Amino acid sequence: MDEEARRDLERCNLTRVERRAVEAYWKRRASAPERIDNSALPAGSPMIYFCHHCGIHTETLPETHLERPKTCCDGCRYLVNHMLMPPPKLE
Repeated sequence: MDEEARRDLERCNLTRVERRAVEAYWKRRASAPERIDNSALPAGSPMIYFCHHCGIHTETLPETHLERPKTCCDGCRYLVNHMLMPPPKLE
């Protein structure tokens, strides 16, 4: 988290738990792996999905999956549920 973001966080009226959740988000975002382009993988490869907010890996599903993949990791879902982050846009 850079200094400007830290100052903004200090100005917000957040509980200790919410503040820790926001700090954890910045750590996840900084350490997120490079995203894998599913269209570049060979046919039959599992589909790899990432959090729309922080970019960490959320789940890997078979190519033939029918259920909707997770669009948000659990940490970002907490922030969305507490209205500290907008919900992810559905594609």
